[in-house]
Amino acid sequence: MLAERQTAGGRALAWILRLWILLAFGIVLADMADSAKIPWSPPGRSIPPPDRLGKEGPAVPMPLPPAGPGDQLRPYDPTIFPMRPDGGTPQLPGGGALEPSYGPMKFSWIDLEGRPAILAVGTIEPGAAAALRRFDLQHDERAEVLVLFSPGGAVQEALIMGEYIRARSIETLVPGGAYCASACPLLLAAGERRRVARDAWIGLHQPYFAKAAGLSPDVAVAEVQRLNYQILTRLDRWGVDPRVWTHALQALPAEMYVLLPEELMAYRMAHSLF
Repeated sequence: MLAERQTAGGRALAWILRLWILLAFGIVLADMADSAKIPWSPPGRSIPPPDRLGKEGPAVPMPLPPAGPGDQLRPYDPTIFPMRPDGGTPQLPGGGALEPSYGPMKFSWIDLEGRPAILAVGTIEPGAAAALRRFDLQHDERAEVLVLFSPGGAVQEALIMGEYIRARSIETLVPGGAYCASACPLLLAAGERRRVARDAWIGLHQPYFAKAAGLSPDVAVAEVQRLNYQILTRLDRWGVDPRVWTHALQALPAEMYVLLPEELMAYRMAHSLF
């Protein structure tokens, strides 16, 4: 059975990597376009105003219709959080409102239905992995669950955080109405057990390098391929079906592909829904 799973996983990785190579040059053209942060934005889609980048503050709610089969692309902006048109505040299991914000990820200690947990809110920036480890180790009682509410951020940093999450056998959870997009789903995928609210927003899109990185197109192609290989192999090792990443390829940097509850279960991004 293990050998069969490894063979199937290898075939899936090879198929996805071939697809990625075909798309890589088009992605890099988008990634190298002019923009302060998000390198390309399709007509009619917003990108973060430059004066808000790298700053902190309350995230701006943006009402969006729920995703449905065949209608799963939504605009992506790390300084906003999506909400359903009927409103409603993101809630922790068992009660307690969540306050969305943008800016570097912050950690706080919470009691989650009688279990010690860390609440992670904000953007994944360089240094977030070390900050998570320090925060976890400074408490006598070790965290059992990592609760996520994040618009994503640096993919490499998310992969480092994911390795720590898995090494510690921490469970991951995305609460009701919360937002986990861009690099954040990599943290979700790293959980030993993964729980997601049915009305949470789990969004994927293509990794990219901002123009400020100063990479030539050929180097950027190689780096994007290397980064995606790292993502695919981590997903497979963490027990997630790597084919979920084909949906990331569908969404440009200013978009996100919202995974439906049945997709979360089918790809093993979630072990259970609530």
